[in-house]
Amino acid sequence: MNLLLLAQTLAEETGATPGLTVTNATGEWKRLINWCSRAWIDIQREFPEAEWMRNNVAFDTIANQGEYPYSTTIFSTPATTGLADFGKWRQKSFRLYLKSAGVGTEWLLGYKDYNAFRDFYLLSSRKLTAARPCEITISPSKSLMLGLMPNDVYTVSGEYYTIPQNLILDADAPSVKFPEDLHYAIVYRAMMKYGAFESATEVYSEGENELNRMLNKIRMDQLPKMTRGGALI
Repeated sequence: MNLLLLAQTLAEETGATPGLTVTNATGEWKRLINWCSRAWIDIQREFPEAEWMRNNVAFDTIANQGEYPYSTTIFSTPATTGLADFGKWRQKSFRLYLKSAGVGTEWLLGYKDYNAFRDFYLLSSRKLTAARPCEITISPSKSLMLGLMPNDVYTVSGEYYTIPQNLILDADAPSVKFPEDLHYAIVYRAMMKYGAFESATEVYSEGENELNRMLNKIRMDQLPKMTRGGALI
């Protein structure tokens, strides 16, 4: 559902009067639109590492350059402002290969905590040594840092989580990665906002009950699966 349909569905669920467009909306219709838009933001913020928030990235390194800010132009196509929807890196998702040798030589990059990375790679002569990178970290400014810094052009690929998407126009819809059958979670979350504003406890309760059911589906479908840890020896 796009924003217009979400707001019209909310109007139907609450007995409010729907409009034909979100453009130049006023009064109650504008509130319905805003509640749907904010409800989608709320859901994204509740699940910042959900499957639909994941996105791919790939870039070529520069010889003797070890740090790569997410805002650099190498992260965007066309090269303009970097990753406009960047939220945070997915730490253990990176791999790398020597570009001249091809993807068949690709290997996984180990992830190292920044403090440990700094104490090892950014110390003494290692700060000036260029070689094939084998580990990666994320700096406090969210830059990617390779250790050792690359001595050639390598292609690095990985993943990041996006920032929450905003719905503004009629046709704006949740990410295509967010399953259609979960869109009603937005309507139910908006119903709670409507119920709180109108002191309509029955609308609030219905929205809350249905939302909890939908959130359970999101957790089962979109969150990383829990795994059993190894023996503590």
